[in-house]
Amino acid sequence: MDKRGRPPRDDGEVKNKQYRLRLSDSEESILDELSTEYGMPKAEILRRGLRMQHNLLRHTG
Repeated sequence: MDKRGRPPRDDGEVKNKQYRLRLSDSEESILDELSTEYGMPKAEILRRGLRMQHNLLRHTG
């Protein structure tokens, strides 16, 4: 039987969690702009924002 689905990542980190996010038109515009400017997928922009907020909390909280 053939394997199906996305192949595993090289770093071994499994991404099987999903989160649905509602955005306003202005928030979507900002996300589009950042994605274009940095040449990254929108999901990666959101992940980086999440990590930035976590780092901020750890270093100031």
